[in-house]
This record gives sequence, C-alpha cells and structure tokens, in this order.
Amino acid sequence: MVGTVRAVDHETRVLDLITAVGHATRVVRLQVASDCKITVPGAAAHLTSLVPGTVARVEYVPARPLAPTTVYGVIVAIEAIDVDAETGAR
Repeated sequence: MVGTVRAVDHETRVLDLITAVGHATRVVRLQVASDCKITVPGAAAHLTSLVPGTVARVEYVPARPLAPTTVYGVIVAIEAIDVDAETGAR
C-alpha cells in the first residue's frame, strides 16, 4: 500500500496513512511491528524519521478478522519514497 503519512504515534507505534483510489480517499490506521524494517531513500531509519507528509510504501499483514476495527493491520516494512518537490515525480 502506498500513501501519505498523516500522523505517527511513537509511544503506541501507530501510523495513520492517507490512501486513495481515484477521487476516493481514506485514512488507514496501522500498528507498526517492533521489528519493522524502516528505510528512507538510501538508508535505514527509525519510526521517528517518518513525519506527516512523508510518502511511503508499507508492507503489512491485515488484522484478523477483517471487521471494522481501529487497526487495519500490522506493518512489517516501511519505505519512504523520495518525491521530487517540483514535479511530484518519483
């Protein structure tokens, strides 16, 4: 899943990610696993490296059962994506 970081709670290790398909947007709340691999362009990073506005690709395991819950799944990997500020290209 790819989206924009909306909020990060470092104490509870919860990340809110804004995702979209067409004109439909939603906020997905995900738990960050304690052994989650986090990278920023070219280097390993920590959860504190992710700030609101960061575009990121996350790999996660969906919560079971997939009923309406506060947490959609558990993130096992996060890759911050370098977005060119002028063109928006990756």
